[in-house]
Amino acid sequence: MIRTRPNRKIKNTDKQYDRVITLIQYHVQLTWLIFSAFLLVETVLMGAIAAVAKDGLDAFVFGGATLGLLLILPWWASFHYNHGLYRLRICEARDLEPDNGTFFTNGKILIDNGESSLDSKIRICWLARRLAPRHSVTSLIVIFATAFLVILVSYWPSKWYTLEKPSEKPSVANFIFCVFVQ
Repeated sequence: MIRTRPNRKIKNTDKQYDRVITLIQYHVQLTWLIFSAFLLVETVLMGAIAAVAKDGLDAFVFGGATLGLLLILPWWASFHYNHGLYRLRICEARDLEPDNGTFFTNGKILIDNGESSLDSKIRICWLARRLAPRHSVTSLIVIFATAFLVILVSYWPSKWYTLEKPSEKPSVANFIFCVFVQ
């Protein structure tokens, strides 16, 4: 929930409001740029793991899954760091709003109620309000982490040195690879 401080008198509020808007734009662009870079790396890594798994190179599959799982941490941290700064700028803009308009307040009302106070035809459905970008991105990161963890467990090194005949049963990792490759 976004909270604002009590309104206060500030000199040059128009100029400060413009600066806050510029900072909001910057943080939105930075957040999605970093998110896209991590998503691209994780997707390419998942594809590479799928390609290597077909050739039976278990050590490379294990290494790729480990790398993918390690990259989850900076991906999650950078997204939440930048999203926090974005939310801070939104609060600052709402604090300066009364002198300049109610753009962010109207947006918050739309998100909270699902319907605009200005025009009842402007709506956001319940699911879209609950799966806001912060929750959707976190869910996507968790899905990737789960996929890498399943692959990691399926290709654990202790299985590489067994003297048993390899089983013909498909593993969960093979199922995931088939879904991604085909």
